[in-house]
Amino acid sequence: MLGDGSRGERPATFRRAEAARLLHDMQIEPLGVQLASNIADLCAAPCDARLAELVDDLRHRIAFELGLVLPPVRFTVEPGLLPNAYRIVVDGASAGEAIAPAGHVMIVGSDDVDGDAIHAAEPVFGLPVTWVPAVQASTDATASIVTREQAIVAHLGEVARQHAPALLTRDGVAALVDAVR
Repeated sequence: MLGDGSRGERPATFRRAEAARLLHDMQIEPLGVQLASNIADLCAAPCDARLAELVDDLRHRIAFELGLVLPPVRFTVEPGLLPNAYRIVVDGASAGEAIAPAGHVMIVGSDDVDGDAIHAAEPVFGLPVTWVPAVQASTDATASIVTREQAIVAHLGEVARQHAPALLTRDGVAALVDAVR
C-alpha cells in the first residue's frame, strides 16, 4: 500500500495537506502591498480598519472611474524590504515602491519643517514631501497632511489605474456582466 507510512513515508493525507498549504503559499495575488517589518503595524488594529476602509473606498472609485472591479488587495510583511519601505506588486512583480515611516505623517507643500524629518518624493506625482512625526505635524494652512494609510492607498490607486488591463480578470468581467443583467 503506497503512502501508508509503513516504510517511513508520510501518509497520503499528510502529503495532500502539505501540498495544498504549499500551493496556497505559492499563489500569486493579482494586487498586493508588501510592507517592511517595522511598518507591519499597518496590518494590525486599529490601523488595519482604517486601511481596509480606504482600500474599500478606492475599489469603489476605480469601479466607477474605469468600470474595473479591483481584486482583493493582499497586505503582507516582506522582511527583505528596507525599513519604512513598502512595495506594490501586480501579478507578483514590483509596480511601485515608496516609504511610509512608522509614527510619521507626510507633509506636502511646506518647507518649514524642523526636527526629526525625512525628505522624500511623493509616490504618485513625484512632489517633494517631508515625513514628520505625527505629534510634530504642522498646522500650516498651506500644507497638506497625509497619513501613511492615505499615502499608500493613493499610490495603490495610481498603480491600479496604470495596470488596469492586467488587473481585469475573468472573474471581474463576470461580476460586471452579472451587475448589468
